[in-house]
Amino acid sequence: MNNQKRTVVITGATKGIGLAMVKELASDYALILVARDEEALADLCATLPQARYIAADLTQRGTPARIAAQVDTLDVLINNAGIESVSRVDEGTWDEWNQVLTLNVTAPAMLTQALLPKLRKAQGQVIMVNSGAGRFSGPYLGLYSASKHALDALTKALRAEERPTVRVSAIHPGRVDTPMQERMYQVSGKPYDAEEHLRPESVAKAARWIIEATEDACVEEVHVRPQQG
Repeated sequence: MNNQKRTVVITGATKGIGLAMVKELASDYALILVARDEEALADLCATLPQARYIAADLTQRGTPARIAAQVDTLDVLINNAGIESVSRVDEGTWDEWNQVLTLNVTAPAMLTQALLPKLRKAQGQVIMVNSGAGRFSGPYLGLYSASKHALDALTKALRAEERPTVRVSAIHPGRVDTPMQERMYQVSGKPYDAEEHLRPESVAKAARWIIEATEDACVEEVHVRPQQG
């Protein structure tokens, strides 16, 4: 790695896995943090001298181009922002399906598309934060799993199209101790035990490992599962 800090864009940067990634990478990378909550972004960046933020709603059509216009150079894009869904297939509404698929699939596709010219120039990396639900499904997970299966298909297509210029990776975490996971348990009526979940920091370390892989290697997929439960 050269002396100039590589630039990393992280979406969903103020909570959960995204926040853990920010803390993990802040000392060694120039970070651009993307999230909806501008106040939370400003507070976070105030503690990180090598970070700046772009407040943005990734579900809006003009957002990817607006973000790309504010990024001069880019080495790594981490598509982490996402939304959960816990509902039966016979209960889901049109608006709910549209909301989840837009944020979990369309938004990372369009943001990646907008930033690809810069990533190609840098021979950079894209990391898609997926889920164990990108590999299986079950009761109350039809919509969420559908979105994560679609993200998996998008990741594989992008990897094949951009090889060897841009390295494309996926992280598939199991249950992670985040507010999103707590909400999913609450809706499903299951008891929540944080000890049976991964810490967000464990997923963040997996992201660092992918980013710092040698240039001859593409870490295509990392599956991180809780040791307990």
